[in-house]
Amino acid sequence: MKWEIVWSYSEFCEYIEKYYQNNSRLPEIISFDHDLAEEHYYYRNAPIPYSKFVKKTGYDCARWLVEFSVRNKIKLPKYKIYTMNFGGEENIINEFEKAENKQ
Repeated sequence: MKWEIVWSYSEFCEYIEKYYQNNSRLPEIISFDHDLAEEHYYYRNAPIPYSKFVKKTGYDCARWLVEFSVRNKIKLPKYKIYTMNFGGEENIINEFEKAENKQ
């Protein structure tokens, strides 16, 4: 399996949209890191102030993916999370669990 790596929220959204357009499905598995910019690193053990961030996080990517799958009526892919930000990891997991409970 070949991994495609994207480094930002906008790259993630563009990649998923193009992939879906070309394959009529989502990738089989997606790996998330919560901290996509230096500003995200300072909140590993504190509440995460998402509204103060200039750049989007991996959590924002997960939320967008859930909305994309609902909008297109497609099943979410398997996912892995590789991050040192435990609060961010929990937020990503919660986003997917909420979506899976609705499907």
